[in-house]
Amino acid sequence: MSELAAIDYAKYPYLADVRRFIEEHYPGLSFEAILERDNRVLARAFERIEQAVSQGRVGEPGTYTYVEEVLAYYASIILVSLSTSRWLADRYALAEAERSYLHMVGEPSETLVSLARLLGIKARHSTTSIRIFKTRRGGYIVRMYPYAIHFSDYLRLASRLTGDPSWKLVNQPLLGGWVYIDRKARFARLLKEAVQTRVREQIRLVEEVPPPLKPLADRVSEILSKYGRTPGRGVFPEAPDRVEPEAYPPCVAEIHAKALRGEHLSHHERFAIATFLLNIGASVDEVVDVFRNMPDFKEKIARYQVEHLAGLRGAGTKYRVYSCEKMKSLGICRADCGTRTPLSAYYRNLRRMRRKTEAVEG
Repeated sequence: MSELAAIDYAKYPYLADVRRFIEEHYPGLSFEAILERDNRVLARAFERIEQAVSQGRVGEPGTYTYVEEVLAYYASIILVSLSTSRWLADRYALAEAERSYLHMVGEPSETLVSLARLLGIKARHSTTSIRIFKTRRGGYIVRMYPYAIHFSDYLRLASRLTGDPSWKLVNQPLLGGWVYIDRKARFARLLKEAVQTRVREQIRLVEEVPPPLKPLADRVSEILSKYGRTPGRGVFPEAPDRVEPEAYPPCVAEIHAKALRGEHLSHHERFAIATFLLNIGASVDEVVDVFRNMPDFKEKIARYQVEHLAGLRGAGTKYRVYSCEKMKSLGICRADCGTRTPLSAYYRNLRRMRRKTEAVEG
């Protein structure tokens, strides 16, 4: 059996070659002709988009057939592309990845490795046992590692996960250029990152838009509006005087702009912007609003995390802003401001702005 034969495209539709798929199931018909004669495909496409926006995960097909599910996926990515919404593109890619992850953790190991390879990842099933550490009695603790992934792919896929130290390469078993993974859920979590990238790329690369889909872009906008997810929503609708975005140092200004556009932020970027805003006097609500356009935004989780950083939960400790040195080590420093922290740079900029204002008014 080939790798492709083992894959259920209804679960993983982004792996299907849509042209071949149509030729196999609708010989002689174009995608345009199928959309014109089958309203169910379009209905499922809009259902997928609405589920992504409202729930953060695409649901199961229900009464829709295997063929309708695959075609609806391709119709949905075209509709998302037509919306020109970066937030929706990221949200939809994440929603497909969430759904795939839930399927992946239930797959046999061989299927999971096949999925990895089809996603362009160098991976293999492993029977390797690795000695972890020596016991006091002279024996060894041995752990089985059923999956192996090439270190270059591991670095790429784990790049957004290393806010959790358990994902750092230094903490992984590495032998002969292969990173060994001991649990299916962890391997599937890496594949989830690959799926999100694959779907986002398919949306970005949409070129041909079947005529039946062109008039339907407004329906996608209606879905966004229905759930209050219109991109560009204000971060500080009524910003207090104490918060002056014009005084943000370059590092904070860039992270803030990315958040406004609904782009993905790393763990460290989220920490940096949240602690900075809390320390210049922004309220918890205002900081939560910064993340509202994020593709993986969940208000309950975001609010809990911001309240924790503000010292309103846990031990009651308010977290400090990263130092400039720390920002540099994380690769998110954007200029040498000559200060020790972004907070110092902000207040220095604020003083300069106020002096200029006073000079003009005087």
